[in-house]
Amino acid sequence: MNKRRLPTAAIAFLAAALLAAVPHAALAQDIPQPAGVFGFVAHPNVALLLLTLGFYGLVYEFSTPGVFAPGVIGGICLLLGLYACNVLPVDYTGLALVGLGLALMTAEAFTPTFGALGIGGTAAFVMGSTMLFDAGQDGAYAVDLWVVAVLALTSLGFLSVVVGMAVKAQRLRPTTGIDELTAATGEVVAWTGSEGQVRVTGEIWKARAQGNASLKKGDKVRIMAVDGLCLTVAPA
Repeated sequence: MNKRRLPTAAIAFLAAALLAAVPHAALAQDIPQPAGVFGFVAHPNVALLLLTLGFYGLVYEFSTPGVFAPGVIGGICLLLGLYACNVLPVDYTGLALVGLGLALMTAEAFTPTFGALGIGGTAAFVMGSTMLFDAGQDGAYAVDLWVVAVLALTSLGFLSVVVGMAVKAQRLRPTTGIDELTAATGEVVAWTGSEGQVRVTGEIWKARAQGNASLKKGDKVRIMAVDGLCLTVAPA
């Protein structure tokens, strides 16, 4: 699969899955909301969801530069989530714990610690989510626990697995061009003295021997270096 299509599809799938996982009753709580288009955004469950999705998008954009779509979607979600925090009675300690939890789960993808950072990040995210907003006496502004559980597990899986895959893909050695030739094997088709021609990946290249290696037609050689259109080879 094209790695540039993966993050966009992953973000879209996660957004749809998480919205579907949020219980309808939790979204329908009787909470005073601002009038207008953004009234739906100013809800504790939706605010936490937007903040989390925004973080997803930005992390994936930075780990896989040039994709753009996850970064744009993440930026919009993050701004909408911050707008909701500005309207709702946010607890900044809870917000800091949510950010710390997401950061620790992201660090698990970059520096695997056998689950230590992931577990710690999940715990911080859960604690921060439950205290993210001042619930009030009637608990109207409390984030639904089902939403917290779904987001915590999804965040751990997404940031540890999907982002980890993107990081590993960025670190893979290229397999085309000069990098493909280096350490490849070929066959001598003609040789005189210390120079000759070799066939590598179906193409004929000019070559010279490394050191005092003695070669003849039909010998198998390994490409040691590439200097312009000339290869340096050694017996395989």
